Amino acid sequence: MDKIQSTEPSKKSVRVQEDAHAETFILVPPDGGWGWWVVFGAFVSYFIADGLQYSFGVFLKDISDSLECTTSQVALAGAISTCVFCVTGPFSAALVNRYGYRAISIVGTVLAAISCVLTSFSNNIYFVIGYHGVIGGVGFGMIYITALIAVGFYFERWRGLATGISVCGSGMGGIGLPPILTLIMRKIGWRHTFQCLSVGALLIIPCGCLFRPLKPTKIILTNPKSSRSQESTRSKKVSYVSFYEKYQNKNFNTMIDQRSVYNNSSEQLFTTTYTTMESPNFSGLRSVRSESLFSRKINQRRCCWCCCRKVIERKIWRSRPIYRDDIFFTGSLATVPEYRSTQILHSRPNLEYQLSVTRMPTNQAPEPNCWRRCCPNAVKRTLATMLDFRLMGSFKFAMLILNAIFVSFGVYIPYMFIKDQAMQHDWTEDSSSWLISTIGITNTIGRILCGLLSGSSRVSSTAMCYTFLFIGGVATVVSTLSYVLWVQFVYCCVFGMAMSSISALRTLIIVQMVGLENLTNAIGIILLFQGIASLSGLAIAGCLWDITHDYKYSFYFGGCSLSVASIFLLVLHVKERQEGKYANNS
Repeated sequence: MDKIQSTEPSKKSVRVQEDAHAETFILVPPDGGWGWWVVFGAFVSYFIADGLQYSFGVFLKDISDSLECTTSQVALAGAISTCVFCVTGPFSAALVNRYGYRAISIVGTVLAAISCVLTSFSNNIYFVIGYHGVIGGVGFGMIYITALIAVGFYFERWRGLATGISVCGSGMGGIGLPPILTLIMRKIGWRHTFQCLSVGALLIIPCGCLFRPLKPTKIILTNPKSSRSQESTRSKKVSYVSFYEKYQNKNFNTMIDQRSVYNNSSEQLFTTTYTTMESPNFSGLRSVRSESLFSRKINQRRCCWCCCRKVIERKIWRSRPIYRDDIFFTGSLATVPEYRSTQILHSRPNLEYQLSVTRMPTNQAPEPNCWRRCCPNAVKRTLATMLDFRLMGSFKFAMLILNAIFVSFGVYIPYMFIKDQAMQHDWTEDSSSWLISTIGITNTIGRILCGLLSGSSRVSSTAMCYTFLFIGGVATVVSTLSYVLWVQFVYCCVFGMAMSSISALRTLIIVQMVGLENLTNAIGIILLFQGIASLSGLAIAGCLWDITHDYKYSFYFGGCSLSVASIFLLVLHVKERQEGKYANNS
C-alpha cells in the first residue's frame, strides 16, 4: 500500500492501494475555520428571508386600508410568497448545484430587493401579489436554499451545532422584525417600510460572498467502474431509459462503491490525512473525465436565441453539493447509521463516510447542442433526484407527505392572522405585534431543545414530533376561548415550542423512515406539497374570515389540521415499533 506523496510539506496525503489507477476529487468539510463565517452569513440570510415571511401579517391592515381591499386578499399575497418560496426549492437547488451557492445567493438577494421596491409602488392588490408573492417568493426561496446547502457543505462532525446556530436566524427574525416593522410603519407608512426592507435585503449580498467554494481534495479510486459503461449497460437491457432512471442520484455509485474492497484495517487506510489542493493539477487526471470535475466550454455556432455565439474553451473545477446524499440533513450526523458505522477517529476527517455519501459525477462528454448547454447534467441530475415521484409508492413516505400537507395547512395561520385577531378584540397595535415575536422566541428555544433531545437514544424523534404537533393543534383551538392578554401570550409560547419540533426533526424522521439515500428526493417532493398546502391553508383561512368576519373559525381550521397531521406520525411510530419487534423476534 502506497501513499500519494506531496511535493510540499504543507500538503497531506491519503493512503490507497497499489493498483489504484483513477484519480478524482472530493470536498472534505473543514468543520470549522471559515465555516463559522458561513454560519454567520446563513444566520443573517435566515433572519431576513424567514423573518419577513413570518412578519408579513403585520402589514395586513395597512395594505388593505391603503389599497381598499380585504385582508384576505392581502393575506393571499403572503400565501403565494410562501408557496413560491417552497415550490421553487428544487429548482433553486439545481441552480446552486450548477453555479454555486455564492452566485445564487446574490441573485436571490437582488430579486428579493427588487420585489420589495416594486411592492412599495403598488397601487393595486394584484401588483402586490405579483411583486411580493411571485418575485419575492423566488428571491427569498433562493436565499434560503443556498444558506441551507452552504452550511451542510462546510460541516460534518459539527453539522448539528452549525445548523442549529444558523437556523436560529429564522426565530430571531420572527422575534425582532414584527415590532421593528410595526414601529417603522407607524412613522413612515407601509410603502417606505418595504423600501427599507429592500435595503435590508441587500445586506445579504456580503453574506452570500462569505459562501466561498471549498478547495478540492484529490483521491485515487481503485478498480473504478465507469459510469458511462453502466449507463450503456442499462440502455442495452431496456429500449427506453426514463429521465429519472438516467439522472437519479441513486443510479450513480458512491465513491466508496467505485473502489475495490479495502484490507481489513480500514483505520490504517483512513487515519492518514489527505491532499488539499490550492490549484488542482488537471493534467494528472487519467480515467476520470466528468462533468463534476470540469465545466468544459467549447466553440460552437449560435443554435438558438439563448445560446452564446462563441465560447472560449476552458476548464473549471466545480463542486456539486447535491451529489452528497446528506446535504439536506440538518441534525447531528451522529444520529445517522451510515456515519456511526464508518466513524473512526473524532479528531480527523471521516473520509470513509464522505466517500460513502458522495455520488460519482456524470461521466459524459459535453455535446455542442442547445438543450445540453441550457440544461446541463448538474441541473438535470438535481431535478431528477429531487422530483422523482416514484418514492411516493412507499407507505412511510406517503404518511410523511400527508403529515407535511396538514402541517402546512395550519402552521402559517397564527403568523398571518394573530395580530389582526388581537386588534379585533381591542388590543393595541404594539401589544399585538409582540404576539408574533413571542412565537419566534419559543420557536428558537424549542429548536435547540429538540436538537438536544434527538441525540438521545431513549427519545423517539417521531413520538416527540407527533406529541408536540398534537399539543400545538389543541392549543390553537383552545386559544379562541379567551382573548385576555396572558392567555394569548401563553398560547404563543406553546405554539412556538410545538412548531419547533417539525423544523428540527423532519430530516431526522425522513432518514429513519426512508433512508439517507432518499433524503434529497424526499425533501424535494415535500417542498412541493408544502408550498401548495400553505397556499391552500391560508386561502381557506382567509375565506373563512370573509364569510364569518371572525378569525376563530380560521384558527379552528388551523388547529384541527395540526392535530390531524400528528396522527400520520403516530401511524409511522406504531409501524416502526411493530417492525422493531418483528426484527427482534426473528
